Amino acid sequence: MKRETEPKVDDVAALAASPFRAEEVLADARRDTQQTVVELVSVTKVYSDGADPAVSDLDLSVHEGEFFSLLGPSGSGKTTTLRMIAGFERPTVGRVKLGGSDVTTRPPYKRDVSTVFQNYALFPHMKVKDNVAYPLKMRGVPRKEVRLRVNEVLERVAMNGFESRLPHQLSGGQRQRVALARALISRPKILLLDEPLGALDLKLRESMLLVLKHLQRDVGITFLYVTHDQSEALAMSDRLAVMNQGRIEQLATPTVVYESPATSFVAGFIGKTNLLECVRGSARTARAGGLVIRLPADVARERFTLSVRPEAITLGEASRSLENHYAATVVDVLFLGHERELILEVSAQRMTARATGPTAGVGEMIEIGWPCAASIVVEETGTWQQSPLE
Repeated sequence: MKRETEPKVDDVAALAASPFRAEEVLADARRDTQQTVVELVSVTKVYSDGADPAVSDLDLSVHEGEFFSLLGPSGSGKTTTLRMIAGFERPTVGRVKLGGSDVTTRPPYKRDVSTVFQNYALFPHMKVKDNVAYPLKMRGVPRKEVRLRVNEVLERVAMNGFESRLPHQLSGGQRQRVALARALISRPKILLLDEPLGALDLKLRESMLLVLKHLQRDVGITFLYVTHDQSEALAMSDRLAVMNQGRIEQLATPTVVYESPATSFVAGFIGKTNLLECVRGSARTARAGGLVIRLPADVARERFTLSVRPEAITLGEASRSLENHYAATVVDVLFLGHERELILEVSAQRMTARATGPTAGVGEMIEIGWPCAASIVVEETGTWQQSPLE
């Protein structure tokens, strides 16, 4: 079953009234005027007989000038999807289109795409200028034009002045910039980036996020970015698709995916959340164990799951005016530097809340609450458990 739509809510009127609906409508209107650069049609990839599909019945469209991210844990199918677009893998079933042309059987060198890999894939014996120029030389571009375009693209990624250095004489961030320059010099229709920042330390990764975002805006090329890092995808994407077990669980803008997740997997993978297994109550209420929770709209299903983000929970006296107000016991407090994370027990339910300053200590009672709008009904698709290798 495909899930490439806005969050599934039982009450259509509630969805229309959502503050995030306007953002989606505006984004859809902009995309209506843009050319589709990448289109996957019912794509499935199976690596061996009897194995589960790495990608299953996937439909996807990426538009001109868009920064689009494929986000998911290891094994979710995101890299396989990128490799099928690049031509390194061929779908078992389905079609890959680039710029409206079917390229399913076309080899990588005949596709108007460039790829940036996590390990940079620079030639260690070549100077920076020669690494960057390599795609043009392979196409027989005149030497004078090659020199001009190398200078232009190195200036764009702030690497002019490093032309004569070898890759081992550069830092990780500088090597990443050279890899970007080499990918951009052929002016592809789409730039594919496969975990490009994964080998960098935190500070350098944050710096390169800004480089990528500004570069994409400047050059206007469509970027398709693969990552397992939620913060990267949220910070840079115009739209993102959250993948799980070879399928897209939600495709929307970063704001919608975070604030209104469609499934329990998305809610748990994108940041932290409280997932409450609920039974429908009377009008616009639900019961989760001993908690009676007020909802923004009626829910048709008898049993369902609610997502409540930790930052949506208000602590102390300020919570008394909120529709959902309870007494809780503090089970644990985690100091995270810029904030504290509180593990709470509320009518036999474990919940997590966040605070920016000192609050109640372990074992103490505290008042908590959240507004109706913070209770998001999600489709139950399981929860994400982080692998030690993630």
